[in-house]
Amino acid sequence: MFSLAYTPAYDPYHTVFRFLVLLTSSENQVLPYRSTRAADFFFCFPWSLKDVRAPRDIEGFARARNAIVKKYPKSGYDNFPSARVVFERMEMIQATAVSALGSGPIDFRPMT
Repeated sequence: MFSLAYTPAYDPYHTVFRFLVLLTSSENQVLPYRSTRAADFFFCFPWSLKDVRAPRDIEGFARARNAIVKKYPKSGYDNFPSARVVFERMEMIQATAVSALGSGPIDFRPMT
């Protein structure tokens, strides 16, 4: 049987949108590409944060992580092979989105 499922993780247009949200929320900070890719993954799959562990010296991390996981629970339609596999598959889509953002007449300078 053939089934077709949509996920925003593999949609380059949705990825451009998510990257723009991440860039505008960074408030004039530099976002390294690898960090942006990771943030984009958790933007698509927020329930995957439950597997993230941070050092105890990051105050409030566990509380904030648990609140996000509780607010955005995994549904029955959100099954995927593994987080690592999906993250690796997203790389080509993310690279395409970055290329699209860099090729158009988009000005990323802050508005004054």
